[in-house]
Amino acid sequence: MPSPASGYKLQHCVDVIFCVDTSKSMESFISEMQKNIHSFYHQYAQIEEMNGFWAGDSFRIKIIAFRGAGTNPVITESPFFVMEEDVKNLQRFVDDLEVSGNEDDVLSALSAFSLAMDSDWIKEGRIVRRYVIMMITDKIAAFPDENTGQTSLDLTVARLRKKWDEKMAEKRAKRFLIFAPDAKPWSDMVDWVNTFHTPSADVDIESCAHLLAKSI
Repeated sequence: MPSPASGYKLQHCVDVIFCVDTSKSMESFISEMQKNIHSFYHQYAQIEEMNGFWAGDSFRIKIIAFRGAGTNPVITESPFFVMEEDVKNLQRFVDDLEVSGNEDDVLSALSAFSLAMDSDWIKEGRIVRRYVIMMITDKIAAFPDENTGQTSLDLTVARLRKKWDEKMAEKRAKRFLIFAPDAKPWSDMVDWVNTFHTPSADVDIESCAHLLAKSI
């Protein structure tokens, strides 16, 4: 993004949503996130500055935590936190995350992604927007039905792609950044508009900041 010194008059705003798997197998990432989420914005801004860019006028972070079916609640959603004035509230929300639940259910991840698309993204003003959804999970898909060759997952992914194309219609603004295994459904999403897949859930907050800067 251009710097203020360039004379660019539009306002630049970045909204980032973390869709985070909080089932038991993700305990190490959740622990790392709790230690370092407060520094995410600073890391991103420093990377942008080193690359000769500007981090923007507005930067907001939202968390959607998901777990396996049968866990109550399956999904926990925060509001958007404005950086840096809301960093303490962001930290409190992340500190309250607990790992639990079934480790085999990928559908709750897709429900979290759908919920993220429905968020109250910033829209007002003459601004350059970036709407970023980060999916972080170690889940893979179920095997297809041997008779039909399809699963409910296939149908769910098809609906989500339609929603990504139509509801998230501002093509230049949207980004979908996936940290997940190299398997369905994630590997099938790489041809979606502005979608980037890192085939591993072995990730940290610094890696998230680097991928965000690279994608923008």
